[in-house]
Amino acid sequence: MSANKNAPQHGDAAGRYEHDGLDTDSTRPNTERPTAADMFAGPEDVRDDSAEATKGGAPTDENPFDNDKARERAEKSTEEEHRRRNTFYSVAEVAAQTAAPRARRQAQNIERSNLTRDVKYPPKLVVTGEELVTAHVPAAEVDALTPITYTRVLELKTEEREQQRAAQYDALVQERLQWKLADQEATKRLRALDTFDAALPPVTGLADLLAQDDTEVRYLIQDVIPADGARIMFAAPEKAGKTTLLGNLARSLADGDPFLGAFEVHTPAKRLVMIDNEMSQGMLRRWLRRQGIRNLSAVADVVALRGQAGLFDLGDDRRRGEWAKRLRDLGCDFLIFDCLRPVLDALGLDENREAGKFLEPFDQLLSEAGVENAVIAHHMGHTGERARGDSRIIGWSDGNWKLVREDPYVPTSPKYFTSQVRDCPDVPEGLLTFDPDTQHLTYAGGTRAEQKGKGKVDKRLQDVLDTLADSQSVGTSEMNKTQLRAAVGGNKELVDGAIDEGVRLGLVVERLQGRAKLYRLPEGDPLSAEGVASPFETGNTA
Repeated sequence: MSANKNAPQHGDAAGRYEHDGLDTDSTRPNTERPTAADMFAGPEDVRDDSAEATKGGAPTDENPFDNDKARERAEKSTEEEHRRRNTFYSVAEVAAQTAAPRARRQAQNIERSNLTRDVKYPPKLVVTGEELVTAHVPAAEVDALTPITYTRVLELKTEEREQQRAAQYDALVQERLQWKLADQEATKRLRALDTFDAALPPVTGLADLLAQDDTEVRYLIQDVIPADGARIMFAAPEKAGKTTLLGNLARSLADGDPFLGAFEVHTPAKRLVMIDNEMSQGMLRRWLRRQGIRNLSAVADVVALRGQAGLFDLGDDRRRGEWAKRLRDLGCDFLIFDCLRPVLDALGLDENREAGKFLEPFDQLLSEAGVENAVIAHHMGHTGERARGDSRIIGWSDGNWKLVREDPYVPTSPKYFTSQVRDCPDVPEGLLTFDPDTQHLTYAGGTRAEQKGKGKVDKRLQDVLDTLADSQSVGTSEMNKTQLRAAVGGNKELVDGAIDEGVRLGLVVERLQGRAKLYRLPEGDPLSAEGVASPFETGNTA
């Protein structure tokens, strides 16, 4: 049979092997196929059987490559391959060494592939000697490399997985970032389309501006909300009564009752919407029920978002569109939102730097829904008396309401309200009285300093009344101011204030005698005779 010289050196697809003109089919007995020793036999290992064939007959069937030297070389080669397959090297170390240049180039190729790999696959930080030989690195170079321990192999394999996870995370972040940037660009282009046909305002010099007549300032609620639309930021400490005050506001807007019993409502709301993300629906229902709102239809929607503040993600155009449509369909003309911090937390916004990322879309919501008036409640800091966080919170609004405690560390201490709104006179700090049965608040006036002073005056007035009662009991019917000051003692200004307060309340009678003023208790006053308890004592109804 003639030899096929184009056949592969070590076997073709049909399983045939050919060496030196011998065509051996895989279906024949194994004795006719070359052994491993044959593959590694040198010319000196081949025995010449031609002489024996001519001596006595037919050629022998023995394999000419099957000899001790060939078998020894095959076994040695097999051991080296096994050793290389189970010897590991660090790709980084191989790429850094200089003793084996072919191995270094192969390791550098692996490192370049790591940089451009698909994140579905881990990087390759470990390579075996067999892989290097397969990549045509001479065996001598491979043997010259320093292998790594099995422990180091495990460390590098762990690092491969960690790098793969980090690359997958970075790819995910990059993908989300691209979507965010696309949303921002889409919003920017949409705004450009909305304003494309809008003309710039005409040039107006100061002389022309001042030549125009001023319009009378009108109020939605006297002194605290102007009629032309306003955004109010209402700040208060935690648990100070924000929700109670907003309930009073809702009642006044719905029924037309004076706000806090002092500020006239000129234009009641027709379709008020309240969104609360701090109270459950049941609690909100109970609190509003106690307000006793009569015109229930004026409150078009009460939304409880406790635990779901993320639904108010106005930076999402689709979500903002849903809220705008809801408010627009309801005909909302006043929005009360309580409160800012939970929604900032739900959206992952830092209240110290990123509040504007919510307030700007909130403005867009009001514009798209056609809502002119809104109040947002927000927390104060623990020590300062201003809205907590980003200065943008203060600058965003048309006006600021504040609710503070007399003692910031005592939740039950008296509360005070103040207001500063553009185009409205400042409402000075004033004491709020509270009816626990109806939860109605009333602005009574008087600052914290004045209330503290009034308490001292009241105490001195009690001393003045006691002194006059003692004087009358020993037969002295009247005392002048100097005598009273000396008898009561203490700060003269406080004593004088207490005397004047007693005269104003009708508890002390004042009589002029020449240039002097004389004081006594009223006729029939119980303090002058029976010596009963003072009208300032608890339980007295006089």
